This record gives sequence, structure tokens and C-alpha cells, in this order.
Amino acid sequence: MDPVSIAAIGWGILTAGWLVSPIISKLLNKSLSCLGSRSSDRLKKLDSKLLRLKHMAEKVEASSSSPQFAKLDNWTKKLKSAFYDVEDILDAIDYHHLKTRAVHRSAKPTKQAFNVEPSSRQELSSAIKKLDDLITEGLELLSWEKSPANSFEMTNRPTIYKTAPTPPPAVFGRDNDVQKIRGMLHDTPAAGEPGPTVVAIHVGKELKEHKIVGKAIAQKLRGSPMAARLVAIQLRGNLDIDHWRRTLNRDLLNGTMGAIWWSYQQLEEHVRQCFRYCIMFPRRYQLKREELVRLWMAEGFLETASGADNDMEIIGHDCFDVLLSCSFIQPKEHSSYMRYFTIHDLFHDLLEDWRPDINVSRHAGSDYYRIEEGIVSEIPEHNQVRHLFIESYNETVLKEQILKLENLRTIFMSAMTEKDLELVFKTLRKLRVVHVYYKKHKGSKKIPKFGDLKHLRYLSLGPYDDDDDGDVTLTLPYEFTKLYHLQIFYCTSSWVLHPSSREEMCNLVNLRYMSFPDEEMGNLFDIPNIGRLTLLRTLDTFSVWKASGYEIQQLEHLDSLRDTLKIEGLQNVRSKDEARQAKLAKKVHLDGLILQWESDNDSPPEENKDVRKSKKRRTISCLGDGPSRSINQSPDSQKEVLEELCPPSQISQLTINKYDGSSYPSWLSGGKLQNLQILEFFRCSASGPPSKICTLNNLKLLIITTCSWSSLPENMECLASLETLEIRFCEDMLLLPRLPMSLKELEICQWKGTDPCPEIWESLVNLCKLRLDYVSWTSLPENMELLTSLKELSISNCLNILSLPRLSLSIKKVNLEGCGETPLVGETLRNIPIWPENMEHLASLESLVIGNCKNIHPLPNLPRSLKRFDLDGKNLMRDNAALLQMADARTSS
Repeated sequence: MDPVSIAAIGWGILTAGWLVSPIISKLLNKSLSCLGSRSSDRLKKLDSKLLRLKHMAEKVEASSSSPQFAKLDNWTKKLKSAFYDVEDILDAIDYHHLKTRAVHRSAKPTKQAFNVEPSSRQELSSAIKKLDDLITEGLELLSWEKSPANSFEMTNRPTIYKTAPTPPPAVFGRDNDVQKIRGMLHDTPAAGEPGPTVVAIHVGKELKEHKIVGKAIAQKLRGSPMAARLVAIQLRGNLDIDHWRRTLNRDLLNGTMGAIWWSYQQLEEHVRQCFRYCIMFPRRYQLKREELVRLWMAEGFLETASGADNDMEIIGHDCFDVLLSCSFIQPKEHSSYMRYFTIHDLFHDLLEDWRPDINVSRHAGSDYYRIEEGIVSEIPEHNQVRHLFIESYNETVLKEQILKLENLRTIFMSAMTEKDLELVFKTLRKLRVVHVYYKKHKGSKKIPKFGDLKHLRYLSLGPYDDDDDGDVTLTLPYEFTKLYHLQIFYCTSSWVLHPSSREEMCNLVNLRYMSFPDEEMGNLFDIPNIGRLTLLRTLDTFSVWKASGYEIQQLEHLDSLRDTLKIEGLQNVRSKDEARQAKLAKKVHLDGLILQWESDNDSPPEENKDVRKSKKRRTISCLGDGPSRSINQSPDSQKEVLEELCPPSQISQLTINKYDGSSYPSWLSGGKLQNLQILEFFRCSASGPPSKICTLNNLKLLIITTCSWSSLPENMECLASLETLEIRFCEDMLLLPRLPMSLKELEICQWKGTDPCPEIWESLVNLCKLRLDYVSWTSLPENMELLTSLKELSISNCLNILSLPRLSLSIKKVNLEGCGETPLVGETLRNIPIWPENMEHLASLESLVIGNCKNIHPLPNLPRSLKRFDLDGKNLMRDNAALLQMADARTSS
């Protein structure tokens, strides 16, 4: 069966699903709100007619060869276009409200019914009338269609896979048998194995009927493993025997393509719409999960009938998971750091209507179009194309065809000229998604003007080839802050706001995501009144200033922030009441939080960005500069401020930076941060370390850098989950306390305290790595042989350590750096270090690296396990002459 014929089967079910989708419901609800109560009866009648149309459509199974199917197909296109027109009008009305709020700096929307301009209300009313007429036409068309003989079995809309939890269908029988069926349907056939092994298995007499029907379904699939897997996935979601019988009676299951189409029909309409969008991309195109969900969101596919914007990402990820579980989307791994997804070629075959004469693929419903690389051809049905992917830029195609796509909502293109990009912005005014990389003019430092893009939600752009101009910072046009619907903004190049639009950035109240080409730029992004961007998900750094619009209270309603938030300039918080208004505990989506007194750059927010950027490079602090003293707050004031900045309880990473308070907050030791895994103190000069951090039961990493504490926190040995401890540049610490048995890595740098007690090492049975750098210890403990898990030992610049004790047989790597120096006048030349007595017996030792050691003790017998032996960068395992020379030195001694 060819793809076109397959697509015709089930036309009614798919059309019915679209008619009652959340998007349609939302459009009608918004229309009622905009037109007011006088149109209430009219819209209620329209809603009723839509429901009748839905019931009629789902009973129709049209044939692609019948003349009536062509009429139905044409009517469907006109109906969808009418809905698109209504959506665009409502979107323009929303834009007008957003513009009004921007002018008046209103934080809350006004009631639409009383603020719709007469011209817009009239335009909307006319569009609703057109929609009404088309629905009436559809009712008449469908009344002539004959329902199939088993139409009574098709009246229930598919509900197999939903993005919201639903109770499972009732199945009569034992629960364990039900689980056996579900477990059986998880299996997949082996290569060459027939489908029945997937679809049916003996599970007991009470479910014998499932077995019989399952085997019959499997036989229709003709042994296709892929078809069996797809059908099994769908049947697993609904064990109702009537559903299985209806599935058996479908002719679609005669072959792989039919099974794929049947599986596609089982999805909810908004999930199908999300999947159709994926087919716009070229075959084997590498899709990224987060990017795809954000594209779906920008296109409006994830909006609910209630209009709950905050739930859109959740719905999007649910849709993705459904498609993934049904194998419509397949995971791939490019590397351990990058995971992407692709669409199987068979799904492309199903939803694409190939036009081999012009090598251009046009997708189901004519909404989606892709121009293949190197192909120049006529785009049919210009008014139907709304989503366009162009594999290669062609100036002729752009000017003669693409600019005529007046209803275009999406454009993906690379390598167009800067001038043509400005033409696209100016001409295609219904664009919602723009993903373009352009060739900018040499020396150009401005991004092209956006024009009047009232509907734009997703903007991703940047220079296609920036090699000639080096690192150029681009200036966004003034119109950027007029893109009131904008949700996502990406730019591959460094960018700054237009000088006259800085104050207007807070008007982009729908903005959720911004990306910066580097961390430094993210840290420098300061705009006033950012608190109005309540939907914002990404904010690298928030700087507190003693200036209007930069107060810490701006964070109060930014409860959707994700990942890690850095708050700097906390010395500018005037009181604990101001700190309390930030309501950090409500930021439940945050993973990490950095609280910093002072700022990484001390320029005021109004200063030119380029100047600030150059200053930042000159003012980076050195780790060894010592603790910072904040001059704007007393220690008690800092304590009060920090006490009110309690992080959300689920936080996993916390850094306290340059804190000079009289003590640490109660929430750090009060058991509130049970999910905290990483804790860092940097340049803190408080009176002492925090107490009772032993309540942080899940803490895995503790880093203490340049703090003026005289000791570590109390009861360190109680941190039962701690795996890594790093102590750097804490020169006032004198003693190393008992450490937890769970510790796997210990790093100590710039330590002037006394040698640790031998008892400390006895409990470190899980220690794997030990690194000492500029440590003033005179020796290592003699009982290091008891560290039976130790695999790596690194000693750098520890001039007082003259010998190595017996090491654990588990050791694999030993690094010695700067362990000797030229003696002073009258001193004897020392041999450093003295090798461990059991050096020859370290049967696990694989790597021995020695660097910058002036006088090496004669070489002992080396273990046979050694694979690498480096001396001052020279691999002695490969340099036989050098190795023999050291061996001779050993013999002569």
C-alpha cells in the first residue's frame, strides 16, 4: 500500500482529533474573551457545531481514489487556514496588550474584552464568520459520506498515549496476569524471529482471549519486527480486549507501513502535531531534546485550553517521552558529552509526499516544506506553506518564491546575505520561528533590523562565517525590545543591546531563554527591572547595585529560574528585609546558587559594555590575595542578610563567596539542605567556620579556598557521604581533624599547619587520591601503607618531605613535582626523595612522573607493572640510554 493511500485511511479520526485539540479550544475561548458577551451565544453555537463535526468526521473513512476525498482534503485545508487566521488575529491583539503594558510599565495584563480596538474586533468577527461558514460546509460534505460497516467501533477517540496521567483501562482478571501481558509486550523480536513472540504469549486460561487475538494481530503483521514492536507498544497501553479486537479488524495492519500509520493514529493530536514538525528536518538530522521542546513551544503546539503558560515545557517533555517510547524518535550518541535524536527513515516515508520530478519533499497537510540542497524548483500552494527548512541558500529562490510565502511561520536557513535577511524580516511578517545564520558585511557590527515581527517567539541567528573580522561584538537593533512575544533568543556571536533600548529590555515579558556565547558575557548582562521577566528560565548572574531597578527585590517573582544562579554585589543589600523579599526559597527549579559579596567587575551598570569587559580582564583576583573585606556592611549586617537568603531545599550546589559576616546562617546547619551535594567557601573571612554542617547528609564535595579560618568545621567525620575535600590557600589552619571514612579524594594546597596525627589516616580506608601542594609537613605518616584503596599520590613543592614511607600495594600513579632545590652555602646536597622501601613490590604501579626535582635519589628496583616513567618530561621507558644511566647510578651507590 502506497503512503498516499495509507494516509487516506483514518482521515476522519485524525481530522476529528484536530478539531477537539487544546489549541482549537483555546482559540475559541480567547475569541469569546475578545469579542465580549454579545458574541457569547454565537461562539457557543460554533463550539456545538464543532463537536457535531468531530463526531461525524471520526466515523468517516475516506478512500484516496474517490472524488469526494479530494473535496474533503481541500475543505480541510481551508478550515485549517481559517483557524490559522483567527490565531494570527488573536496574536496581534495580544501584541497590542503587551505593547500597552510596556508603555505603562504594568506588571499585570488588563482585561481583553474592554481593550480590543474596534478594527481588530471587526477583523476577528469576520474571521469567526468565515470559520462558521466552513464548519457548516463541512457538515454538509460529511453528511454525504458513508460510514464504514464497523463505524460504531470507531466513535471513541484514541486515548492510548496521553501526556497527562490517566487511569489504566479496566481489565478483568488477575493483576499478575495483567502484568505478564504488559511485560510480554515490552519484549522485542530477535533478528529473523516472527512477530507473534512479541505480541502474544501464554499467560493463563483467564487471559486466553488476549492470546488468541494477539496471535491473530501478529499474523497480519507478516513477521515484521518493527511493525510488531510498534503495535506491541500501543497495545501495552490499553489491555481492553475490545480495543484489541478493533485493532485486529483494521486493514491498516497488513504490513509495516500500515502498522506505523495505525500507531501514529493512536497519538493525541498535539503529539501528532509535534511529530509532524520533526519531519520538516532532513533525514537523519540531529535533533536535540531541549531545542525541539522549545521549538514546539514557540509554534504554539504545547498551549493548553486553559492557557497555563508555565506548564508548556512539562507538556513538551511529556510529548517527547511519548514519541521516544513509541520509537517515533530514536536516541543516538555522538559522544559521551552529547546526545541527540533522529527520525527513522520509514516515518519520513510515511509522512512525506515525495515529488521525484523536482526532488523537493512536501509534507502531510502542506504545512511543512523542505527544499533539498542544490534544488531550484517551484513551491506549490504558497498560501499553505507555514514551516520551511532550506538546506542551502539560493538568492533566486529567496526573492522569487520564499518572500511570497505570506503565511510562513518558520524558516530554517543558513548562509543568506545580511541584506536578504533584513528583507526576510521586513516581508514575512507572520514569522514565529527564525533560525538563520547569515553572511554579514565585512566590518558590519549591527544585526539587521527586525521590522514588524509581532508574532516572533523564537530567534536564533548569528554570522555564518566570522573569520575575517575576528571577535566582533554585534549590536542588536532597537526593534529587538519590541518583540513582545519573544520566548527564546540565541546568538552565536557576542552581542549588546542598542544604547537606547537598554531600559526597554524588561518589556519582553514572555522571554524564557537567552544564550550567551561565553560565560563572561553572561556575567556582564545587566538590565534594569529584570524582575518583570517573570517567565525567565536562564539568568547566569544577577548583580545587586544601589540603583533603581537593580535591587535584590527584582528576584522576588523570578521563580522559574533554572540551572545555577549567581547573585553578586550583596554588600549593596540595604537590610535583611530587602534580602527577604528576594524569596530565594521559592526558586524550586534552581540546581545551584552562588552568593557573592562584592562584584567581579565594579563598573556601574550604565557604563559601556566594551569598557566593562576590558576592565573585567584586568581585575580578576588571584587566589592567594587573601580574604576580602566588604566595606559597605558590618559583619552583623552581612550575617542578617545571609540568614534571609535561604536557598530552596532541593538545591544541590551552593557557593558562598567573599563573605565577612560574624557567623554563618542557621539554614546551613539546620537540616534544611538535605539535597546539597557540593558546598564551596571562597575568600570568606568570617570569625570562624560554620558549625554543625554534619547535618548535610548528602554532601559529596566540600571546597574551602582562601578562607581565614583557624580550623575546619566541627565533626567533619560525621559527613558520611563526603567523597572529596579540597583545602586551598587557607594558611591560618593549623590542624587537620579526623575525616569521614567515606572520603575518596583529598587535596591540600598552601598549608602551613603542623603534621597530621597518624590516627587521621587510619579511618581513610576508601581514600583513592591524595594531592599535596606547598604543604609544610615534614613527613608523610608511616602508616600510609594502611590506605588500601589509594591509587594516586601527588606531591608538589613540599620541600620538607624528605622521604616516602611504605605505600599501599593498591597505588597506581605517583607524581613528584619540585621536590628538590639547589642547597644554600654550607648545606649538603640532599637526595630527595628517598624511595619507599617496598617500591619494587608495588605490583599495581603503572605511572611514575618526576618533574623539577634537582637531585634524585638513586633509582631502586622498579615493579614490572610500570608502564610510564617520566623525568622532567622525558619518557624513560622509551629512552633506554637515560634509563641505563639511572640504573648505573643506583649500582654505583
